[in-house]
Amino acid sequence: MTMERAWLAGDRRSVLRELATLPPARTLAAGTGVPSLVARLQWRHPRRSSSRLGHVATMLDEAALVGVVGMGAVPSYARQLLDREDPTAELDGLLPAPVDHVLIQADLTAVAPGPLERTFAHRLGLLADVESRGGATVYRFSADSVRRAFDSGWSAVEVKDFLRESSRTPVPQALDYLVEDVSRRFGTLRVGVAESFLRSDDETALTELVHHRDAASLRLRRIAPTVVVSDVPLQVLLPRLRELGAAPVVEAADGTVRVARPEEFRARTPKPARTPARDAARQAARTAAVVAAVRAGDRAAAERPSRGPATTPADVMAVLREAVESRREVWIGYLDNHGASSERVVRPLEVGGGQLSAYDERTDDVRSFAIHRITQARVGDQASQ
Repeated sequence: MTMERAWLAGDRRSVLRELATLPPARTLAAGTGVPSLVARLQWRHPRRSSSRLGHVATMLDEAALVGVVGMGAVPSYARQLLDREDPTAELDGLLPAPVDHVLIQADLTAVAPGPLERTFAHRLGLLADVESRGGATVYRFSADSVRRAFDSGWSAVEVKDFLRESSRTPVPQALDYLVEDVSRRFGTLRVGVAESFLRSDDETALTELVHHRDAASLRLRRIAPTVVVSDVPLQVLLPRLRELGAAPVVEAADGTVRVARPEEFRARTPKPARTPARDAARQAARTAAVVAAVRAGDRAAAERPSRGPATTPADVMAVLREAVESRREVWIGYLDNHGASSERVVRPLEVGGGQLSAYDERTDDVRSFAIHRITQARVGDQASQ
């Protein structure tokens, strides 16, 4: 908008400067304030067109949206912006000072009587969830929020000390009970990741294996007298254990021993009997496929352009789209997945998503071609019927 209307930035500044001429604590009158401001601007700038003055109300709304205008007046910090001064000091005096305390209530909520200091707000956010925001933010304590503090490394003593030091009201008994209850249940179950395990009734054998000097790379960890776990995959752990002199067997999910031996089949699947009619039909199908491929190759060679085919990606796309719209055949040079080059005459049906869907005479079927593998393309001379 600013690039198309170079006068817009200057008009915004003139509107704000004219509004800033109001004495402090004075604002535009409701209903008649904006028309009077437009009339004053028209008197000051008689050569300014009425269409430009029609944007004054919109400019005031935009200024109010970003906080430069409030209730029809220019605040003190915005006047400094108009004078190209730094309004930071002025804003610091207008904003409330951060606080480092809350008021904990008996319903397991805490009221922050103002903006909180950054560090204090982060620590309180670990221990409680924000329930509502506004002039006074309300936090709520719950079992999940207290457990989140324990997950981050806090202890029950640290949680209670923080609550006691940060609250200007006595910590309610219900919150103490909540912290104690979560602390009692926290950590009773432990969850970890293990790729494989070793189980043996011989505790001595497991002890020797865990303390073996060559078993450090296996990262074995004993979680019970007869159970050892490791984060090494089974296909790696099994041969390494055999190198250490152990003779382990693989245990299935149901506790049974898995025997590693190839499956033996009692009989092979019988093949269908060969008949003269079956052989003749197979030979006829092969002959028809070869003839179709040869004819398609001859036609592609005959349609090969002597010069001027599209070779760049942009030109190839333009040729393919033109062929789809005109329903004409296209000669293309194509590289397959193995890098082998071939020439084809295809009838494009659709272009999109980096793929060309076209009828290929060589295969007598509709197939997809990757557009980035098409090296050349040229529209045929005759439209397909």
